[in-house]
Amino acid sequence: MKADKNDKVKEKLELIEKGVKEVFESDKYKKHLQVMSKFHNYSMRNQLLISIQKPKSTLVKGFQSWKKEFGRNIKKGEKGISIISPIEHKKTVDIDKIDPITKEPIKDENGNIIKEKKVETFKLYKISTVFDISQTEGKEIENLNLIDELKFNVDNFNSFFNALKSVSPVEINFENISGNVKGYYSHIENKIAIQ
Repeated sequence: MKADKNDKVKEKLELIEKGVKEVFESDKYKKHLQVMSKFHNYSMRNQLLISIQKPKSTLVKGFQSWKKEFGRNIKKGEKGISIISPIEHKKTVDIDKIDPITKEPIKDENGNIIKEKKVETFKLYKISTVFDISQTEGKEIENLNLIDELKFNVDNFNSFFNALKSVSPVEINFENISGNVKGYYSHIENKIAIQ
């Protein structure tokens, strides 16, 4: 059973690798930018998985989220979109008790190293399923086209941004833009500006 889960995760990682190559070796990065704008709360790998499996997705959530948060149900016969989700796993282990001054293991009266319990936390990954709004029915959602402004850090943003700049046929820079505009493309200056 565990091997099956690992094989599924490996399969999705290979799909991501192929998708990354396609994004950066063609003009598909433009499409990926559109995906990023819609799914900025997902990791880059999951953005790629979503765009590869259901390119016209606009809003994705898990089965329970659609039901509980939005009052919507998945249409009969719809196939979900597979993404990779981290699971925090905790394990209690015995470790040597270390003297804070000498940094050596502490021993008992018989010369045996004293052990202490420590909870280690690490991440495992599993395949989760999400569905696009087009795969659901039920209560209407107001303001569907509004995009929330990015309010958190993006993993490996500098690496991704530098890679994007290196393959972009136009210059991409940050600048102070007046008004409520968050960015623009200038045909005249052949550049993308980001607030």
